[in-house]
Amino acid sequence: MDDRQFQIAIGLRVGAPICSRHLCVCGATADVFGNHALTCHKSKSIHVRHRNANNTIKQAMTTAEIPSILEPIGLCLRNGKRPDGQTLLPWRRGKPLIWDFTCCHRLAASYRDIASQEGPAVAEAAERRKLKTADELQHQFVVQPVAIETCGAVGADSMSFLRELGNRIADISGEKRSTAFLRQRIGISVQMGNAACILETIENASRYQSLPPL
Repeated sequence: MDDRQFQIAIGLRVGAPICSRHLCVCGATADVFGNHALTCHKSKSIHVRHRNANNTIKQAMTTAEIPSILEPIGLCLRNGKRPDGQTLLPWRRGKPLIWDFTCCHRLAASYRDIASQEGPAVAEAAERRKLKTADELQHQFVVQPVAIETCGAVGADSMSFLRELGNRIADISGEKRSTAFLRQRIGISVQMGNAACILETIENASRYQSLPPL
């Protein structure tokens, strides 16, 4: 992470202002705390954040000697979407695993009713939603949502998956800290994506000048 990305990550974590109020490319007013930027429907960086996190998971699968592919063809769900990734070998109970990553923002309007709950309540709500969306595939695959909040909280089911994947990497590499390293890599991917989302909302070439000095 560079200095600007680190500054934004800290600002999001402590709730400090990280930019000036400005007009987003979508026409809405972006707030000083970056909340709009993290949920803007026109943000291309949201997709970059998503892709980077999935690449991290796939790389971890490769390290664990589990071949996998991203966005497998032929597994379209009722909503027309594809899972983010699939293992090419059985993961558990003789079934291959499909995973679907999501990064949710606790302060988004859609999570207002549950955001006040303790722990990763928003991430766990996203996990349940992902499982419901892919219920048609559960007879054939181990369906694994991977839900992380923008400030780093991880859903319980997602954390169990990352821990299991980390343990499999440890079995191959002998590195007992593999789970911690995997969690850190995904967290950094999310924070770098958050910074990109916020910077993207600023229209002109002087967008970096809108941020407080380091």
